Amino acid sequence: MLLHLLVTICLWPQSVADKVPAEATAQVKEGNILFDQGKYDEAVKKYQAAVTLAPDWYEPHYELGQTFSQMKQPDEAKKEFALAIERDPKCWLCYQGLGNMADDLGDRDLALANYQKAVQLAPDRGQPRYNLAITYLRLKRVDETIAMLKECEQIEPGYASPYFLLGNLFYGQKKYYLAFDNSFRRQNSKKAALALTKRRN
Repeated sequence: MLLHLLVTICLWPQSVADKVPAEATAQVKEGNILFDQGKYDEAVKKYQAAVTLAPDWYEPHYELGQTFSQMKQPDEAKKEFALAIERDPKCWLCYQGLGNMADDLGDRDLALANYQKAVQLAPDRGQPRYNLAITYLRLKRVDETIAMLKECEQIEPGYASPYFLLGNLFYGQKKYYLAFDNSFRRQNSKKAALALTKRRN
Protein backbone atom coordinates (compact mmCIF):
# COMPACT_ATOMS: atom_id res chain seq x y z
CA MET A 1 0.00 0.00 0.00
CA LEU A 2 1.44 3.36 -1.08
CA LEU A 3 0.48 5.17 2.14
CA HIS A 4 2.39 2.61 4.19
CA LEU A 5 5.47 3.33 2.07
CA LEU A 6 5.00 7.08 2.40
CA VAL A 7 4.80 6.84 6.17
CA THR A 8 7.90 4.69 6.42
CA ILE A 9 10.01 6.87 4.13
CA CYS A 10 8.79 10.38 4.76
CA LEU A 11 7.37 10.93 8.20
CA TRP A 12 9.47 9.34 10.89
CA PRO A 13 11.02 12.01 13.11
CA GLN A 14 14.59 10.72 13.39
CA SER A 15 14.77 11.15 17.16
CA VAL A 16 11.70 8.96 17.61
CA ALA A 17 12.58 6.48 14.88
CA ASP A 18 15.92 5.80 16.55
CA LYS A 19 14.11 4.77 19.74
CA VAL A 20 11.51 2.47 18.12
CA PRO A 21 12.17 -1.18 19.03
CA ALA A 22 12.79 -3.42 16.04
CA GLU A 23 9.94 -5.66 17.17
CA ALA A 24 7.49 -2.71 17.01
CA THR A 25 8.59 -1.96 13.45
CA ALA A 26 8.17 -5.64 12.57
CA GLN A 27 4.65 -5.67 14.02
CA VAL A 28 3.66 -2.67 11.90
CA LYS A 29 5.10 -4.24 8.75
CA GLU A 30 3.20 -7.46 9.43
CA GLY A 31 0.06 -5.41 10.06
CA ASN A 32 0.51 -3.65 6.72
CA ILE A 33 0.70 -6.98 4.91
CA LEU A 34 -2.48 -8.15 6.62
CA PHE A 35 -4.19 -4.85 5.81
CA ASP A 36 -3.34 -5.20 2.15
CA GLN A 37 -4.82 -8.70 2.24
CA GLY A 38 -8.06 -7.36 3.70
CA LYS A 39 -7.46 -9.08 7.06
CA TYR A 40 -8.32 -5.99 9.09
CA ASP A 41 -9.04 -7.64 12.45
CA GLU A 42 -5.65 -9.36 12.37
CA ALA A 43 -3.95 -6.14 11.26
CA VAL A 44 -5.47 -4.30 14.23
CA LYS A 45 -3.89 -6.81 16.62
CA LYS A 46 -0.46 -6.26 15.06
CA TYR A 47 -0.73 -2.48 15.28
CA GLN A 48 -1.96 -2.66 18.88
CA ALA A 49 1.04 -4.85 19.71
CA ALA A 50 3.28 -2.17 18.20
CA VAL A 51 1.59 0.49 20.36
CA THR A 52 2.37 -1.58 23.45
CA LEU A 53 6.00 -1.88 22.42
CA ALA A 54 6.42 1.77 21.35
CA PRO A 55 3.74 3.93 23.03
CA ASP A 56 5.30 7.22 21.89
CA TRP A 57 5.46 6.22 18.21
CA TYR A 58 2.76 7.72 16.04
CA GLU A 59 2.80 5.23 13.15
CA PRO A 60 0.83 2.32 14.68
CA HIS A 61 -1.86 4.80 15.72
CA TYR A 62 -1.97 6.15 12.17
CA GLU A 63 -2.26 2.62 10.79
CA LEU A 64 -5.02 1.85 13.28
CA GLY A 65 -6.84 4.98 12.11
CA GLN A 66 -6.58 3.84 8.51
CA THR A 67 -7.73 0.33 9.40
CA PHE A 68 -10.69 1.38 11.52
CA SER A 69 -11.71 3.78 8.77
CA GLN A 70 -11.65 0.88 6.31
CA MET A 71 -13.72 -1.16 8.79
CA LYS A 72 -16.35 1.62 8.92
CA GLN A 73 -15.62 2.44 12.55
CA PRO A 74 -15.19 6.23 12.30
CA ASP A 75 -15.15 6.95 16.04
CA GLU A 76 -12.28 4.54 16.62
CA ALA A 77 -10.50 5.86 13.54
CA LYS A 78 -10.76 9.48 14.72
CA LYS A 79 -9.43 8.50 18.14
CA GLU A 80 -6.38 6.80 16.62
CA PHE A 81 -5.64 9.64 14.20
CA ALA A 82 -5.81 12.07 17.14
CA LEU A 83 -3.39 9.92 19.13
CA ALA A 84 -1.03 9.82 16.14
CA ILE A 85 -1.16 13.62 15.81
CA GLU A 86 -0.41 14.01 19.55
CA ARG A 87 2.78 12.02 18.95
CA ASP A 88 3.67 13.69 15.65
CA PRO A 89 1.88 17.02 15.02
CA LYS A 90 3.35 17.05 11.48
CA CYS A 91 1.58 13.86 10.40
CA TRP A 92 -0.10 15.21 7.27
CA LEU A 93 -1.36 11.75 6.38
CA CYS A 94 -3.33 11.76 9.64
CA TYR A 95 -5.11 14.98 8.65
CA GLN A 96 -5.68 13.53 5.21
CA GLY A 97 -7.26 10.46 6.79
CA LEU A 98 -9.53 12.66 8.89
CA GLY A 99 -10.41 14.62 5.76
CA ASN A 100 -11.27 11.45 3.87
CA MET A 101 -13.61 10.31 6.61
CA ALA A 102 -15.30 13.71 6.87
CA ASP A 103 -15.74 13.85 3.10
CA ASP A 104 -17.22 10.34 3.02
CA LEU A 105 -19.70 11.40 5.73
CA GLY A 106 -20.67 14.51 3.77
CA ASP A 107 -19.12 17.01 6.19
CA ARG A 108 -17.43 19.14 3.55
CA ASP A 109 -16.38 21.94 5.92
CA LEU A 110 -14.55 19.53 8.21
CA ALA A 111 -13.04 17.79 5.19
CA LEU A 112 -11.75 21.12 3.86
CA ALA A 113 -10.24 22.05 7.23
CA ASN A 114 -8.36 18.76 7.47
CA TYR A 115 -7.19 18.74 3.86
CA GLN A 116 -6.00 22.34 4.19
CA LYS A 117 -4.00 21.36 7.25
CA ALA A 118 -2.51 18.42 5.33
CA VAL A 119 -1.57 20.78 2.48
CA GLN A 120 0.09 23.13 4.94
CA LEU A 121 2.14 20.31 6.46
CA ALA A 122 3.10 18.75 3.12
CA PRO A 123 4.31 21.56 0.84
CA ASP A 124 5.95 19.08 -1.54
CA ARG A 125 3.08 16.58 -1.84
CA GLY A 126 0.40 16.53 -4.51
CA GLN A 127 -1.97 14.04 -2.92
CA PRO A 128 -3.49 16.29 -0.22
CA ARG A 129 -3.98 19.01 -2.83
CA TYR A 130 -5.77 16.58 -5.11
CA ASN A 131 -8.08 15.54 -2.28
CA LEU A 132 -8.73 19.19 -1.47
CA ALA A 133 -9.54 19.81 -5.14
CA ILE A 134 -12.07 16.96 -5.12
CA THR A 135 -13.87 18.50 -2.15
CA TYR A 136 -13.86 21.93 -3.80
CA LEU A 137 -15.40 20.31 -6.88
CA ARG A 138 -18.14 18.67 -4.83
CA LEU A 139 -18.92 22.11 -3.44
CA LYS A 140 -19.05 23.44 -7.02
CA ARG A 141 -16.12 25.78 -6.32
CA VAL A 142 -14.67 25.18 -9.76
CA ASP A 143 -12.11 28.01 -9.86
CA GLU A 144 -10.58 26.83 -6.59
CA THR A 145 -10.62 23.25 -7.89
CA ILE A 146 -8.67 24.23 -11.00
CA ALA A 147 -6.20 26.34 -9.03
CA MET A 148 -5.49 23.47 -6.63
CA LEU A 149 -5.09 20.94 -9.45
CA LYS A 150 -2.61 23.23 -11.22
CA GLU A 151 -0.67 23.60 -7.99
CA CYS A 152 -0.66 19.83 -7.65
CA GLU A 153 0.73 19.44 -11.18
CA GLN A 154 3.53 21.90 -10.45
CA ILE A 155 4.53 20.16 -7.23
CA GLU A 156 4.37 16.57 -8.51
CA PRO A 157 4.53 16.51 -12.33
CA GLY A 158 4.56 12.70 -12.29
CA TYR A 159 1.23 12.42 -10.44
CA ALA A 160 -1.32 11.52 -13.14
CA SER A 161 -4.69 12.00 -11.41
CA PRO A 162 -4.76 15.83 -11.45
CA TYR A 163 -4.20 15.90 -15.23
CA PHE A 164 -7.16 13.58 -15.77
CA LEU A 165 -9.55 15.60 -13.60
CA LEU A 166 -8.35 18.93 -14.96
CA GLY A 167 -8.74 17.66 -18.52
CA ASN A 168 -12.34 16.64 -17.79
CA LEU A 169 -13.09 20.05 -16.27
CA PHE A 170 -11.66 21.89 -19.27
CA TYR A 171 -13.56 19.61 -21.65
CA GLY A 172 -16.79 20.40 -19.80
CA GLN A 173 -15.98 24.10 -20.22
CA LYS A 174 -15.42 23.49 -23.96
CA LYS A 175 -11.77 24.46 -23.57
CA TYR A 176 -10.77 21.61 -25.82
CA TYR A 177 -7.13 22.58 -26.34
CA LEU A 178 -6.52 22.67 -22.58
CA ALA A 179 -8.45 19.42 -22.16
CA PHE A 180 -6.35 17.54 -24.70
CA ASP A 181 -3.16 19.18 -23.43
CA ASN A 182 -3.83 17.78 -19.96
CA SER A 183 -4.66 14.38 -21.43
CA PHE A 184 -1.30 14.39 -23.24
CA ARG A 185 0.54 15.50 -20.12
CA ARG A 186 -1.19 12.76 -18.12
CA GLN A 187 0.13 10.12 -20.49
CA ASN A 188 3.64 11.57 -20.23
CA SER A 189 3.43 11.63 -16.43
CA LYS A 190 2.47 7.96 -16.38
CA LYS A 191 5.39 7.10 -18.67
CA ALA A 192 7.76 9.12 -16.48
CA ALA A 193 6.50 7.37 -13.34
CA LEU A 194 6.98 3.99 -15.00
CA ALA A 195 10.50 4.89 -16.08
CA LEU A 196 11.34 6.04 -12.55
CA THR A 197 10.00 2.78 -11.13
CA LYS A 198 12.16 0.78 -13.55
CA ARG A 199 15.26 2.78 -12.58
CA ARG A 200 14.59 2.08 -8.89
CA ASN A 201 14.12 -1.67 -9.47
